Amino acid sequence: MFFLNVSGEQEKCTEAQLDILLKINTGEYRLVKKNKRSSVWNVYREIARADGTKLKWRYYCLGCKRVMQSTGGTTSNLRIHKCHVRYLKQNGHGNAPSSGHRNFSSRRRDSGSQRGDFYQIQADAISECDDLIEDTEETCLEEDNITEEDSELARNLASPKSRPLLKLFSEDSSSDKQEPDEDHSTEIGFEEQRTIELDHNHMQQPATDSRQDVVQSRSNQFEASAIAEAESYAKAWTHAFLRLNEEQKFYAKRSIDELLVLGRLEKLSISTVTSLSTNF
Repeated sequence: MFFLNVSGEQEKCTEAQLDILLKINTGEYRLVKKNKRSSVWNVYREIARADGTKLKWRYYCLGCKRVMQSTGGTTSNLRIHKCHVRYLKQNGHGNAPSSGHRNFSSRRRDSGSQRGDFYQIQADAISECDDLIEDTEETCLEEDNITEEDSELARNLASPKSRPLLKLFSEDSSSDKQEPDEDHSTEIGFEEQRTIELDHNHMQQPATDSRQDVVQSRSNQFEASAIAEAESYAKAWTHAFLRLNEEQKFYAKRSIDELLVLGRLEKLSISTVTSLSTNF
C-alpha cells in the first residue's frame, strides 16, 4: 500500500465529477503528470487549478476519461481500476494487480460461485431423479393397462358370444336382440340407464327404402379384422367412460349416440363433428 504526498494540497475536494470534467474541457483545470515511478501515474493524471494548487484525492483517468477518487490518500482503488489492470496486461506487468484486497475479493467471488454451482448441480440431479421415477411408474402403469386390455380382447374374440357393436349398426337390432351374458349385462345395462331422446328436428331420415337396404347390407359385410378393431376401441372407451362423473357421462353418451346416428345416415363428416362439439 502506498500513501500519497498531500503536503502541498488543499482541503478535500467537494466538487462534483461533472463539474470537474467541465472545467477540464474548458481549460480552467489542467492535467499534470505526477513524477513518480509507480505504474499508477502512467494511467492517472493530477488535476491542477489555474493558481497551481491541485485537487485533493481527485485524479483523471486517461483510459475511461473519468475523475477517480482515492480512498484516504491511498492508491488501492486506483490500482484495481479496470484501466490500470489493462495497462499492466498490455505492458507485461502481470495478469492482475498485486493488491491483497483484490486477491481476497476474487477468492471470495470464486468460492461463492463454486458453491452456487454445486448447489445448482445437486438440485438438478435430484429433479432429474424424481422425473425419471415418475416416468418409470407411468410407463409401468401404461404397460399393465395395455397387457390387461389385450388379454381381455383376446378372450372376447375367442369366445362365441354375440358382439353388441354389430347391433349399433343394424336397423333390425331391436327385433333380433338376444339375451346378453352376465359379463356384458352390466355394461349394457349401465349404458341403457339413461336413454337419450335425440332431437329429430335436426336429423333427417332416409328419403327412400333403398338407402335403408344399403345400410343394412353393409352391416352384414364386416370383416373379422374390422370387428376386432371396433371392439378394441370400444374396450378403451369403456374404461375412459367409467372414469367420468355423472354429468360427464350424460354428455358423453349423448355425443356418442348422435355420432352413430349420423354415421348410419352417411352424414358423419368433420363439419358435423365440429357442430356437435360447439353445441355444448
